[in-house]
Amino acid sequence: MTRHDHTHSTERFPGHREVYGPTKQAAHVLANDARQAALAMADTTYGTNLVTEVEEQDGPRWLPDYLYSAANRYVTVMKVYVDVY
Repeated sequence: MTRHDHTHSTERFPGHREVYGPTKQAAHVLANDARQAALAMADTTYGTNLVTEVEEQDGPRWLPDYLYSAANRYVTVMKVYVDVY
């Protein structure tokens, strides 16, 4: 976290997002829909906070779930920057 002044700060939220679907193809479609929704958050205000930037770090990519072999999973890693007021 980097503080710019006493009224707000810039927060960075890195992390991965997983999506599951009934088939590998359905999971892929859902992963791309979720990716587009996340990228569209840039320059959007939520309450008093502003999403300033969304950076795609990796994905979406197929990542089998080794605990549940029937699970169809894709993973995307994004970094989201938020000005918190």
